[in-house]
Amino acid sequence: TLHTFFENKIKEIEDPFLRLNYGYAQEFVMRPGKRIRPISSLIAYDSYKGDEKSSFLQASIAPELFHASSLAHDDIMDEDFSRRNKPTLHILSKNWHQNRFGKKTRQGNLFTSESNRFGTSMAIMHGNIIYSLAFDSIYDSKLDEKVKLQSIKLLNNAYRRTNEGQMLDILLPCAKNATITQYERMALGKTAEPFAAAVCFGALAAHANKQQIDSLQRYALRVGLAFQLYDDILDLQPKKGREQGSDIKKGMKTMILLHALEKAKDADRKKLLDLLDSNNRRSSDIEGIIALFRKTGSIAFVEKKAKSLVEEAKKELRKCNVEKNCFHFFEELADYVILREQ
Repeated sequence: TLHTFFENKIKEIEDPFLRLNYGYAQEFVMRPGKRIRPISSLIAYDSYKGDEKSSFLQASIAPELFHASSLAHDDIMDEDFSRRNKPTLHILSKNWHQNRFGKKTRQGNLFTSESNRFGTSMAIMHGNIIYSLAFDSIYDSKLDEKVKLQSIKLLNNAYRRTNEGQMLDILLPCAKNATITQYERMALGKTAEPFAAAVCFGALAAHANKQQIDSLQRYALRVGLAFQLYDDILDLQPKKGREQGSDIKKGMKTMILLHALEKAKDADRKKLLDLLDSNNRRSSDIEGIIALFRKTGSIAFVEKKAKSLVEEAKKELRKCNVEKNCFHFFEELADYVILREQ
């Protein structure tokens, strides 16, 4: 459905440069991923509509497009060079510009090369275009007009929450007195809200009642937050193809770190702060920080919190009155969050 949707949009474009860039956006969105948002939307829809999915198929890609839009912008903010083992959109565009026009310096306030300015600018617009296509996927769908309006409001609200979460995520490393409460607010906005919106979108399109949608939202918010917490735990584990402690190296303030700062004794707290203030952290520094996390019980604290959220989520799921197979999907999804290895 995603591929067909993009192909139809690209056919409408006459300018070859714009067609090229829509192709970049298509390739970026189509890269292999979990697709958990559109799948969850479809399962939620199926929970209340049975086998009548044809009218919802095109609209179901909207959460994935909103997500991809935010990723295009995240890659710029994080200064990442790759996404799912391929160049990010700003690097793709930078390389295109260099191959076409060569390397040229620039006397600008933000950029020192023409290709960097071009690549960053293009990626911002790629993200914006993908965002607008998310609305098109709903506008052009077979959903009735009232549901279209409700769905757009729901998903746009979640996108705003995502950006608010991203703002807080950028602020947290700078804030000397950051708290666990601030971290939770960030993670809810950045990770949990868009997932919850995807689930509720499917239920809303299937005309579930308010009580069912509210319970699904509470389920999804807890699963989304647990996912982020466990992601922070996985970052500390040595895994093939994944850098250990990348969040520490980037200066990110996770719940694990914030709990450790609260619980560490004076000498350990100073050691932790000194390591975090260093601009050149070695592998041994990362190992030392992880050892302090274990000493303060911070990893165990966050793991317990994630497991508790999953159990709370499953209690909410039992109130949703979803079809049996759909119930098992959402229950297993909640368990997967804290059982996965990557």
